[in-house]
Amino acid sequence: MRYATDRIRELGAVIHVEFLAATRYRTNLVIQLIGSLMTVVVLLFFWRAVFFARATIEGLDWPFMLRYVILVQFIICATQPTNIARELSDKVRDGSLATQIVRPFGLLWYLVCRILAAIVWQLLWIGAPLVLIGFSLRLGPETPTYLVLLPISLVLAFLMNTAVEITIGLAAFWFRRNEGIIHARDFLFSLFSGALLPLVLFPGPLQRVLDFLPFKASIDVPVGFYLGYSHPVALLYQGIWALIAWAVCWLVFRRALRRFDALGG
Repeated sequence: MRYATDRIRELGAVIHVEFLAATRYRTNLVIQLIGSLMTVVVLLFFWRAVFFARATIEGLDWPFMLRYVILVQFIICATQPTNIARELSDKVRDGSLATQIVRPFGLLWYLVCRILAAIVWQLLWIGAPLVLIGFSLRLGPETPTYLVLLPISLVLAFLMNTAVEITIGLAAFWFRRNEGIIHARDFLFSLFSGALLPLVLFPGPLQRVLDFLPFKASIDVPVGFYLGYSHPVALLYQGIWALIAWAVCWLVFRRALRRFDALGG
């Protein structure tokens, strides 16, 4: 009981510090909000032009894409941490990570707290306006089951994305610069997760391949629970990839610590 209380207290402290740091740079906050809303506007204009020429594409129509675009941006805010991999990589290269490793706080737990704090801030600053836009446009869910399945799906997506983010950041122990890995991750997840366009628009063989890869667990599955096309068994798919991602993250973390000791840290 005391252990759980200490962890909750530590999480609250990290969230508090992150909020104070975020509010110091108000211009950056405004830019983040404008950037997110502009992304929604650009995608909506694009899809409106597409459906102006054709009423439906692969069974999709304009009302579906209107909900899809706004929901995708909300899920990105709720599940995808930003800049943690780059920050971790910088700390590995300049050696400042050493001070965190020797603290009793625990590096992995600290990183998870940092990411969760960033997610909470993103939901308050960017996610809330998106929810208001959705309510104003009356973009309700396709089925009431989303009330149970969507939150679970979001948690699993968050866990998988967090493990991937930390693993990529720790890769700096082996690569002087891992910007290429970060850009590759961003490209692959944007293209194959459903962030840019619904996966139903991909060729059939590629869709079947993506059913066995982790990308769609990040965006497509949570979106599907809200829009009514994801099956509850998809939670098992997300859970398996979250476990795999954390297993890999733990192995990389242990190897990174041994490499850190070997280098005289």
